Amino acid sequence: MEGVPDLKGRPFDVKATAQRLSDAASVLAVHPMALTLRYLQTLAQISGDRNSTTIFPVPIDLMKPFLEAASGAIAPPRTT
Repeated sequence: MEGVPDLKGRPFDVKATAQRLSDAASVLAVHPMALTLRYLQTLAQISGDRNSTTIFPVPIDLMKPFLEAASGAIAPPRTT
């Protein structure tokens, strides 16, 4: 599958691309913080553009304690 076009119509080498992805997975397996650093680099690049809105995805597991606390803090209405 050599020379398969990418989204812009340029040919690229599927085997070389697969090898680069495999290499990246190996690095992430040894250094899991590398993904976080790359994510922060991407956010820094995006934030350089003043005309952009940046959305920070937050894992629901991190939000769960706050959501539970908020739902317990709000008392249900009284019925008498």
